[in-house]
Amino acid sequence: TVVDGRAILKMSKGSNLCALTFDDGPSSHTERLMEILRERGIHATFFVVGKQVKYHPELIVRLQQEGHEIGNHTYSHKSLRHLSVDAQRSEILSVQELLRKLGVHSRYIRPPYGNFDANTVAGGHHAVVHRQHGLVQAGEH
Repeated sequence: TVVDGRAILKMSKGSNLCALTFDDGPSSHTERLMEILRERGIHATFFVVGKQVKYHPELIVRLQQEGHEIGNHTYSHKSLRHLSVDAQRSEILSVQELLRKLGVHSRYIRPPYGNFDANTVAGGHHAVVHRQHGLVQAGEH
């Protein structure tokens, strides 16, 4: 099973845990990566870019079916810090909607380049920022 990000944050430093994540897909390499992970019984979190989801929706469904977690990495991989509040909201919510249409619920957002600002957090489209891990928890306030 995929370990929830909140569980990772609560683990003590001596815990024996590794969180495996992949960004910027899905791509032409995702299928081979899935095969390698499946052969080894490993699950991971895939932070996907909306533009790529549109090209490979079937891979998103398969990733979820195979037990991987799907995270949001924005629609076009722009630095959120340099966008207006409305543009930030669009970058995030458009991916949430694409995933929802595929039957996938994404709980986490990884801002591209780790860049976000107070507007990103205050935008009303997510709740919690874990700065040291570059994750933003998705969901409504």
